[in-house]
Amino acid sequence: MLHYTLHIVILHLLFIFIYDIFFARETFFKWNRYYLLVTVSISLILPFVEIPPIFETKIPVANYINQVEHLITHNTSDQPYTLETMIQDTNHSQKKAINWILVIYIIGILINLIFFLKRISKLMRLKTYQKVKNMRVVVIPNSKEAFSFFNTICLGDQVHGYEKKKILKHEIAHVRGKHSLDLIYIEIIKIIFWWNPIIKIYQSRLAEIHEFIADQETVFKFEKNIYIQLLLNKAFDSKGIKFTNNFYNTRLIKNRIKMILKRKSKKINKFKYLLICPVICITLMYTSSNALYE
Repeated sequence: MLHYTLHIVILHLLFIFIYDIFFARETFFKWNRYYLLVTVSISLILPFVEIPPIFETKIPVANYINQVEHLITHNTSDQPYTLETMIQDTNHSQKKAINWILVIYIIGILINLIFFLKRISKLMRLKTYQKVKNMRVVVIPNSKEAFSFFNTICLGDQVHGYEKKKILKHEIAHVRGKHSLDLIYIEIIKIIFWWNPIIKIYQSRLAEIHEFIADQETVFKFEKNIYIQLLLNKAFDSKGIKFTNNFYNTRLIKNRIKMILKRKSKKINKFKYLLICPVICITLMYTSSNALYE
Protein backbone atom coordinates (compact mmCIF):
# COMPACT_ATOMS: atom_id res chain seq x y z
CA MET A 1 0.00 0.00 0.00
CA LEU A 2 2.80 2.41 0.91
CA HIS A 3 4.55 1.58 -2.36
CA TYR A 4 1.37 2.39 -4.31
CA THR A 5 0.74 5.70 -2.53
CA LEU A 6 4.34 6.76 -3.10
CA HIS A 7 3.98 5.98 -6.82
CA ILE A 8 0.83 8.10 -7.07
CA VAL A 9 2.39 11.14 -5.39
CA ILE A 10 5.55 10.91 -7.54
CA LEU A 11 3.54 10.58 -10.78
CA HIS A 12 1.20 13.45 -9.93
CA LEU A 13 4.17 15.62 -8.96
CA LEU A 14 5.98 14.71 -12.19
CA PHE A 15 2.99 15.47 -14.44
CA ILE A 16 2.28 18.78 -12.67
CA PHE A 17 5.97 19.71 -13.02
CA ILE A 18 5.80 18.98 -16.77
CA TYR A 19 2.59 21.00 -17.03
CA ASP A 20 4.04 24.05 -15.26
CA ILE A 21 7.27 23.99 -17.28
CA PHE A 22 5.96 23.21 -20.78
CA PHE A 23 2.21 23.86 -21.04
CA ALA A 24 1.02 26.42 -18.45
CA ARG A 25 2.02 29.42 -20.60
CA GLU A 26 0.48 28.08 -23.80
CA THR A 27 -2.92 29.27 -25.03
CA PHE A 28 -4.10 25.73 -25.85
CA PHE A 29 -6.52 25.90 -22.96
CA LYS A 30 -8.69 22.93 -23.96
CA TRP A 31 -5.61 20.78 -24.51
CA ASN A 32 -4.35 21.76 -21.06
CA ARG A 33 -7.74 20.84 -19.59
CA TYR A 34 -7.55 17.36 -21.12
CA TYR A 35 -3.90 16.98 -20.06
CA LEU A 36 -4.78 17.66 -16.42
CA LEU A 37 -7.80 15.34 -16.43
CA VAL A 38 -5.93 12.51 -18.17
CA THR A 39 -2.76 12.67 -16.08
CA VAL A 40 -4.56 12.89 -12.74
CA SER A 41 -6.46 9.73 -13.76
CA ILE A 42 -3.73 7.59 -15.30
CA SER A 43 -1.46 8.28 -12.34
CA LEU A 44 -3.93 6.27 -10.24
CA ILE A 45 -3.82 3.36 -12.71
CA LEU A 46 -0.19 3.16 -13.87
CA PRO A 47 1.19 1.66 -10.60
CA PHE A 48 -1.09 -1.36 -11.18
CA VAL A 49 -0.01 -1.93 -14.79
CA GLU A 50 2.71 -4.50 -15.27
CA ILE A 51 4.34 -5.59 -18.50
CA PRO A 52 5.33 -9.27 -18.21
CA PRO A 53 9.09 -9.79 -18.75
CA ILE A 54 10.29 -11.80 -21.73
CA PHE A 55 12.40 -14.03 -19.47
CA GLU A 56 10.90 -14.79 -16.10
CA THR A 57 13.42 -14.41 -13.31
CA LYS A 58 12.72 -14.93 -9.67
CA ILE A 59 14.77 -12.74 -7.37
CA PRO A 60 14.48 -13.15 -3.61
CA VAL A 61 13.05 -10.14 -1.83
CA ALA A 62 15.53 -8.34 0.39
CA ASN A 63 12.81 -7.53 2.90
CA TYR A 64 12.13 -11.19 3.63
CA ILE A 65 15.85 -11.88 4.01
CA ASN A 66 16.10 -9.10 6.59
CA GLN A 67 13.06 -10.45 8.42
CA VAL A 68 14.54 -13.96 8.56
CA GLU A 69 17.83 -12.62 9.93
CA HIS A 70 15.98 -10.53 12.52
CA LEU A 71 13.84 -13.44 13.68
CA ILE A 72 16.78 -15.79 13.95
CA THR A 73 19.01 -13.38 15.88
CA HIS A 74 16.25 -12.11 18.21
CA ASN A 75 14.50 -15.39 18.98
CA THR A 76 14.57 -15.80 22.78
CA SER A 77 12.00 -18.56 23.10
CA ASP A 78 12.88 -22.22 23.63
CA GLN A 79 10.81 -23.22 20.61
CA PRO A 80 12.80 -22.89 17.38
CA TYR A 81 11.37 -20.78 14.58
CA THR A 82 10.11 -22.62 11.55
CA LEU A 83 9.30 -21.11 8.18
CA GLU A 84 5.58 -21.51 8.90
CA THR A 85 5.66 -19.71 12.27
CA MET A 86 7.81 -16.96 10.79
CA ILE A 87 5.27 -16.27 8.01
CA GLN A 88 2.37 -16.36 10.49
CA ASP A 89 4.05 -13.85 12.82
CA THR A 90 4.93 -11.56 9.90
CA ASN A 91 1.38 -11.64 8.51
CA HIS A 92 -0.05 -11.03 11.97
CA SER A 93 2.05 -7.92 12.52
CA GLN A 94 1.28 -6.65 9.02
CA LYS A 95 -2.47 -7.08 9.57
CA LYS A 96 -2.29 -5.00 12.75
CA ALA A 97 -0.52 -2.18 10.90
CA ILE A 98 -2.94 -2.32 7.97
CA ASN A 99 -5.94 -2.11 10.32
CA TRP A 100 -4.66 1.08 11.92
CA ILE A 101 -3.84 2.58 8.55
CA LEU A 102 -7.31 1.66 7.31
CA VAL A 103 -8.96 3.35 10.29
CA ILE A 104 -7.01 6.59 9.75
CA TYR A 105 -7.74 6.43 6.01
CA ILE A 106 -11.51 6.05 6.54
CA ILE A 107 -11.56 8.87 9.10
CA GLY A 108 -9.82 11.13 6.57
CA ILE A 109 -12.39 10.25 3.90
CA LEU A 110 -15.30 10.93 6.26
CA ILE A 111 -13.93 14.33 7.33
CA ASN A 112 -13.40 15.43 3.72
CA LEU A 113 -16.80 14.06 2.71
CA ILE A 114 -18.52 16.07 5.47
CA PHE A 115 -16.89 19.29 4.23
CA PHE A 116 -17.89 18.43 0.66
CA LEU A 117 -21.53 17.81 1.60
CA LYS A 118 -21.56 21.00 3.64
CA ARG A 119 -20.54 23.02 0.58
CA ILE A 120 -23.14 21.20 -1.53
CA SER A 121 -25.81 22.12 1.01
CA LYS A 122 -24.99 25.81 0.50
CA LEU A 123 -25.89 25.43 -3.16
CA MET A 124 -29.04 23.48 -2.37
CA ARG A 125 -30.33 26.33 -0.20
CA LEU A 126 -30.23 28.76 -3.13
CA LYS A 127 -33.66 29.38 -4.66
CA THR A 128 -34.29 29.54 -8.39
CA TYR A 129 -35.18 32.98 -9.69
CA GLN A 130 -35.72 32.35 -13.40
CA LYS A 131 -34.79 30.04 -16.26
CA VAL A 132 -32.81 31.08 -19.34
CA LYS A 133 -32.23 28.51 -22.13
CA ASN A 134 -32.37 25.43 -19.85
CA MET A 135 -30.20 27.22 -17.27
CA ARG A 136 -31.23 28.31 -13.80
CA VAL A 137 -30.38 31.87 -12.86
CA VAL A 138 -30.33 32.42 -9.11
CA VAL A 139 -30.25 35.90 -7.60
CA ILE A 140 -28.32 36.13 -4.32
CA PRO A 141 -29.61 38.99 -2.14
CA ASN A 142 -27.23 41.69 -0.88
CA SER A 143 -24.31 40.24 -2.82
CA LYS A 144 -21.89 41.00 -5.65
CA GLU A 145 -21.09 37.35 -6.16
CA ALA A 146 -20.98 35.61 -9.53
CA PHE A 147 -20.42 31.88 -10.03
CA SER A 148 -21.84 28.84 -11.79
CA PHE A 149 -22.39 25.20 -10.89
CA PHE A 150 -23.59 22.72 -13.55
CA ASN A 151 -26.60 24.44 -15.20
CA THR A 152 -27.09 26.97 -12.40
CA ILE A 153 -25.74 30.51 -12.66
CA CYS A 154 -25.70 32.55 -9.45
CA LEU A 155 -25.53 36.34 -9.56
CA GLY A 156 -25.63 38.87 -6.77
CA ASP A 157 -28.46 41.38 -6.92
CA GLN A 158 -25.86 44.17 -6.87
CA VAL A 159 -24.59 43.17 -10.33
CA HIS A 160 -26.28 45.40 -12.90
CA GLY A 161 -26.37 46.49 -16.51
CA TYR A 162 -23.48 45.97 -18.88
CA GLU A 163 -21.36 44.17 -16.30
CA LYS A 164 -24.16 41.70 -15.66
CA LYS A 165 -24.40 40.95 -19.38
CA LYS A 166 -20.65 40.23 -19.64
CA ILE A 167 -20.61 38.09 -16.52
CA LEU A 168 -23.57 36.05 -17.79
CA LYS A 169 -21.72 35.36 -21.04
CA HIS A 170 -18.71 34.19 -19.05
CA GLU A 171 -20.74 31.90 -16.79
CA ILE A 172 -22.71 30.48 -19.73
CA ALA A 173 -19.34 29.44 -21.22
CA HIS A 174 -18.65 27.50 -17.99
CA VAL A 175 -22.06 25.81 -18.14
CA ARG A 176 -21.78 24.83 -21.81
CA GLY A 177 -18.24 23.59 -21.28
CA LYS A 178 -19.44 21.34 -18.43
CA HIS A 179 -16.62 22.59 -16.25
CA SER A 180 -18.45 21.60 -13.07
CA LEU A 181 -18.04 17.93 -14.03
CA ASP A 182 -14.26 18.39 -13.97
CA LEU A 183 -14.32 20.08 -10.56
CA ILE A 184 -16.62 17.46 -9.03
CA TYR A 185 -14.42 14.69 -10.45
CA ILE A 186 -11.30 16.25 -8.91
CA GLU A 187 -13.20 16.80 -5.66
CA ILE A 188 -14.08 13.08 -5.49
CA ILE A 189 -10.44 12.13 -6.13
CA LYS A 190 -9.39 14.59 -3.42
CA ILE A 191 -11.79 12.94 -0.95
CA ILE A 192 -10.57 9.41 -1.71
CA PHE A 193 -6.88 10.37 -1.85
CA TRP A 194 -7.03 13.04 0.85
CA TRP A 195 -3.45 12.35 1.91
CA ASN A 196 -2.09 13.45 -1.49
CA PRO A 197 -1.38 17.23 -1.47
CA ILE A 198 -0.75 17.30 -5.25
CA ILE A 199 -4.48 16.80 -5.91
CA LYS A 200 -5.10 20.32 -4.56
CA ILE A 201 -2.59 21.65 -7.08
CA TYR A 202 -4.47 19.82 -9.84
CA GLN A 203 -7.71 21.37 -8.59
CA SER A 204 -6.17 24.85 -8.66
CA ARG A 205 -4.69 24.43 -12.15
CA LEU A 206 -7.96 23.07 -13.54
CA ALA A 207 -10.01 25.94 -12.07
CA GLU A 208 -7.54 28.35 -13.67
CA ILE A 209 -7.89 26.67 -17.08
CA HIS A 210 -11.69 26.90 -16.83
CA GLU A 211 -11.41 30.65 -16.34
CA PHE A 212 -9.04 30.96 -19.31
CA ILE A 213 -11.48 29.04 -21.54
CA ALA A 214 -14.49 31.12 -20.43
CA ASP A 215 -12.51 34.37 -20.80
CA GLN A 216 -11.40 33.38 -24.29
CA GLU A 217 -14.98 32.76 -25.39
CA THR A 218 -16.24 35.96 -23.75
CA VAL A 219 -13.51 38.29 -25.04
CA PHE A 220 -14.46 37.46 -28.62
CA LYS A 221 -17.73 39.29 -28.00
CA PHE A 222 -16.41 42.27 -26.02
CA GLU A 223 -13.44 44.59 -26.18
CA LYS A 224 -10.44 43.33 -24.24
CA ASN A 225 -9.77 46.61 -22.44
CA ILE A 226 -13.33 46.87 -21.13
CA TYR A 227 -13.28 43.26 -19.98
CA ILE A 228 -9.93 43.67 -18.22
CA GLN A 229 -11.19 46.85 -16.57
CA LEU A 230 -14.12 44.83 -15.23
CA LEU A 231 -11.73 42.33 -13.65
CA LEU A 232 -9.60 45.07 -12.10
CA ASN A 233 -12.31 47.36 -10.76
CA LYS A 234 -14.56 44.90 -8.95
CA ALA A 235 -13.89 43.05 -5.69
CA PHE A 236 -16.61 40.45 -5.42
CA ASP A 237 -17.40 38.45 -2.28
CA SER A 238 -16.85 34.71 -2.07
CA LYS A 239 -18.75 32.08 -0.15
CA GLY A 240 -15.83 29.66 -0.28
CA ILE A 241 -17.55 27.07 -2.46
CA LYS A 242 -14.34 25.84 -4.03
CA PHE A 243 -15.74 23.53 -6.69
CA THR A 244 -17.82 26.26 -8.37
CA ASN A 245 -16.59 28.44 -11.23
CA ASN A 246 -16.31 31.82 -9.51
CA PHE A 247 -16.02 34.81 -11.87
CA TYR A 248 -14.14 37.02 -9.43
CA ASN A 249 -11.56 34.69 -7.99
CA THR A 250 -9.03 37.37 -7.04
CA ARG A 251 -6.18 34.85 -6.90
CA LEU A 252 -6.59 34.12 -10.62
CA ILE A 253 -7.28 37.62 -11.95
CA LYS A 254 -3.61 38.46 -12.64
CA ASN A 255 -3.06 35.27 -14.66
CA ARG A 256 -6.37 35.71 -16.47
CA ILE A 257 -5.39 39.19 -17.63
CA LYS A 258 -2.01 37.89 -18.83
CA MET A 259 -3.70 35.18 -20.87
CA ILE A 260 -6.26 37.59 -22.35
CA LEU A 261 -3.42 39.80 -23.60
CA LYS A 262 -1.17 36.93 -24.64
CA ARG A 263 -0.72 36.08 -28.32
CA LYS A 264 -2.00 32.71 -29.45
CA SER A 265 0.58 29.95 -29.24
CA LYS A 266 1.98 28.50 -32.45
CA LYS A 267 0.30 25.29 -33.56
CA ILE A 268 3.64 23.49 -33.74
CA ASN A 269 3.87 23.82 -29.94
CA LYS A 270 1.14 21.20 -29.64
CA PHE A 271 3.80 18.57 -30.33
CA LYS A 272 5.06 19.20 -26.80
CA TYR A 273 2.09 17.22 -25.51
CA LEU A 274 3.79 14.11 -26.88
CA LEU A 275 6.11 14.37 -23.87
CA ILE A 276 3.50 12.41 -21.94
CA CYS A 277 4.28 9.28 -24.02
CA PRO A 278 7.91 8.70 -22.87
CA VAL A 279 6.91 9.50 -19.27
CA ILE A 280 4.24 6.78 -19.37
CA CYS A 281 6.68 4.32 -20.99
CA ILE A 282 9.36 4.94 -18.36
CA THR A 283 6.77 4.53 -15.60
CA LEU A 284 5.59 1.21 -17.04
CA MET A 285 9.19 -0.01 -17.27
CA TYR A 286 9.76 0.95 -13.63
CA THR A 287 6.61 -0.75 -12.32
CA SER A 288 7.36 -3.86 -14.36
CA SER A 289 10.94 -4.08 -13.10
CA ASN A 290 9.69 -3.71 -9.54
CA ALA A 291 7.33 -6.64 -10.10
CA LEU A 292 10.38 -8.92 -10.40
CA TYR A 293 11.17 -8.31 -6.75
CA GLU A 294 7.74 -9.09 -5.41
